[in-house]
Amino acid sequence: MWTVQVKGVPQPVSVYEAVCINGKIYCFYTCERGMPIYVYICDPRWYRWDLAETQPLPDGGPVKLNGYTVVAYGDCAYLWGGTDDGESDHAVYRFNTNSMTWSRPEVRGDVPTTLFGHSACMVGPRMYIFGGLHRDAWHHVWFLDLNAMMWHRVETTGEASADSRFFHTASAIGTRMYVWGGKVDGVWGRRYVRSVCYLETTTSIWVRPQVEGVPPEARQDHSGFVYKGHMYIFGGGHLDHGTDFADMHRYDPDKSCWTQVVPRGAGPCARRLNGCCVIGDRVFVFNGLRQKRALRDREQVRISPFDDESVTDMHVLDFAPSLKTLCLLALIHAGLEVARLPPINGNEIHAMMANESSSSPS
Repeated sequence: MWTVQVKGVPQPVSVYEAVCINGKIYCFYTCERGMPIYVYICDPRWYRWDLAETQPLPDGGPVKLNGYTVVAYGDCAYLWGGTDDGESDHAVYRFNTNSMTWSRPEVRGDVPTTLFGHSACMVGPRMYIFGGLHRDAWHHVWFLDLNAMMWHRVETTGEASADSRFFHTASAIGTRMYVWGGKVDGVWGRRYVRSVCYLETTTSIWVRPQVEGVPPEARQDHSGFVYKGHMYIFGGGHLDHGTDFADMHRYDPDKSCWTQVVPRGAGPCARRLNGCCVIGDRVFVFNGLRQKRALRDREQVRISPFDDESVTDMHVLDFAPSLKTLCLLALIHAGLEVARLPPINGNEIHAMMANESSSSPS
């Protein structure tokens, strides 16, 4: 069920990445070209964001505008890819959450071309990169062994390997990398897709499974997360139709079946390019973009800029709410006096009700 909504989280932004490390959410984004990447940290106990005081590299890096990916491994976050308004680099950037410092570790091997709109996910100590754009869409797969800092290009086989995909999601379940959504390059040009495929990383074989149930509508810039061995898809947009989504769908890899999930409570509005992190039994969905008005025909979409606005809130989906959480929600909804509650419970209620007032970059 959806349990918590906090407004004003953090700066209005649209394109950024977020990961969970040691029970906290780390959000990475840039405000404008040539500016360093800011790091916000959220303590999920109090739903509050704070701007981290980070130590950048001597040259001010990393400097990225959008299109990069971030993964978590150990106590560090690893950032790769993306552009700064057309300018790009091949470096891997490591953010140490203990020292709040950035570094640029030396890497070896078959370094991939810098990509935009690709996906990244962790399978063991390996960061897998798939798809993305570099002038044209790519269908190649690389992985970076984060222990050895060695890049490897993966020579794949299988029926799904011809898809040149971008603005999709990739989710690791066991040794498989499940890819869903986004756009592909094909003989009929670029088009949205709603099919699921996976790469079995132990054999480097792509598989397109036979699927039961109704998959989500085709989209891009959605969120994908894994909970108890199932892949979930939330939000996203179909820009050709001028549509944003607020629905959630679950894919069961054992049954190869899609199911729409409709949690109880007031959930997030339609959005894309939002943050999404799983901590225990809770999923944190925050920020993103949505369209102010619907664009009704393809010609209008082609010639008109999208009229977007930033969404600055956080919603929490709790798959296993505790009795305490349910009681606190009942108190909030009933508007009862909480002054006589133990201080810890009163503080929790205030945190669940408060508008966010996190610090902002100057």
